[in-house]
Amino acid sequence: MSLKLVIPGRKRRSIKLTKLVLDLNGTLTVDGIINANTIFLLKKAAVFLEVHI
Repeated sequence: MSLKLVIPGRKRRSIKLTKLVLDLNGTLTVDGIINANTIFLLKKAAVFLEVHI
């Protein structure tokens, strides 16, 4: 599982990401409630990355 980012103009043109680390409170939630669309997008990201909240 990984996600490769290609960055034009850099000497090292690509970065391989394997993990996504996010803060729950204030980042993924509003008033402590996580939006259904946010959950959907996190599940899509979990196909390519190891997601940690």
